Amino acid sequence: MTISTAKFQSLTKRDLDNIFHNQLSEFKSYLPDIFTREVPKARLVNSQLISDIDTPALWDGQIYYGEAEETYSKTLAPLKYSLGFKVDNDMSRFDLYNQTKMITKQTARKMKMQKERIGASILTGAFDTSLVADGLSLCNTAHTSYVGGSNQGNSGTSALSSAAIEATRLLGSKMQTDKDDIDPIDYDTIIINSDNEETLWEILHTSGKLGTANNDLNFNKGKYKIIVWRNFLNEGDWFMCDSRLMKEYFKFYEWQPITFIESADFDVQATKMASIMQNNAEAIDWKPIYGHNPA
Repeated sequence: MTISTAKFQSLTKRDLDNIFHNQLSEFKSYLPDIFTREVPKARLVNSQLISDIDTPALWDGQIYYGEAEETYSKTLAPLKYSLGFKVDNDMSRFDLYNQTKMITKQTARKMKMQKERIGASILTGAFDTSLVADGLSLCNTAHTSYVGGSNQGNSGTSALSSAAIEATRLLGSKMQTDKDDIDPIDYDTIIINSDNEETLWEILHTSGKLGTANNDLNFNKGKYKIIVWRNFLNEGDWFMCDSRLMKEYFKFYEWQPITFIESADFDVQATKMASIMQNNAEAIDWKPIYGHNPA
């Protein structure tokens, strides 16, 4: 008797489907730490920023009505990705089926890695190609104000160090709104590649002040959450973030989540397996982050 997937399609599909989704769940993703996930209801996503409202006025017998207006906007379209493979239906060749299961796992991992790359591209292109609503790079030295406020920057060139972290924290604390009102940013997270992992660990875990023989306490000890986005970020780049604002302005859209599909071709006794997804990511505003590109 010849056993083939033509006679056991539902069993085979269920097995490979479980293998695929189990592999997806095993992949460690940092997207949930950085982005808010949304499912768009239309093909295009339109994001709109509004200006700061005026400061409260001293009571003079009537309510003072402040003004705010629409400022910069941004439109995003989905990116569609797929990866598939074909297998012989002759299930009597168990070595081939074991290989099929291995390829199914690899396909799941490749799709998850591509999804991760889409999110990471916001940071890998932070100093040039990743644009926010004002039309400038995410990390830029002169972000403009739509309503006449001062230009502000969130881009530096300092190598990761304890002094650079503190200097960046202070820069964030002096940020202003687009109408030049006080708007301090409280950085609580640092995102790095693996090349800076040891350096940052020492900065944030050493009890004494780094680089001195004194007994001074380390001001940065335990102060920040660490995200090590291994192999997805550019070497040397590092970012300080306000996690609350980041969740508000960094969005990961999923028009179609990673899907595993199967189709049998009876004429050639082969089964086609594939995975498809439609998604994209964006940073709408620059305020949540301050990036350093030491190169």
